[in-house]
Amino acid sequence: MLRETTNQYSSIGNSIKDFQILKELGRGSFGIVFLVKPLSVGNVENVVMKKISIRQMTIKQQRAAVREVQILRKLRHPHIIKFFTSFLEYDNLYILMEYAENGDLNSLIAS
Repeated sequence: MLRETTNQYSSIGNSIKDFQILKELGRGSFGIVFLVKPLSVGNVENVVMKKISIRQMTIKQQRAAVREVQILRKLRHPHIIKFFTSFLEYDNLYILMEYAENGDLNSLIAS
């Protein structure tokens, strides 16, 4: 089952109420990606919030979502999007990551 995860950046927020949603960036099969502003930390720039609905997922899909968080948490490289934190709330898994102003790799390849 999914568990709440935290790390050194969890101070940016651990609940949906800790963020102001600025705009939707995209949608996928199980979730939505938003550009958000952390309300509790003044010096942190806008971040990406990936909202994944776990209610519709099979156990296998839930485990894959947990694996994604575990992998993101371990990655540390200047050319990889930084993972900040994740949390569970209202049957949703929220993953907070660094915002890539120029888009993702897929959008860069397509242009």
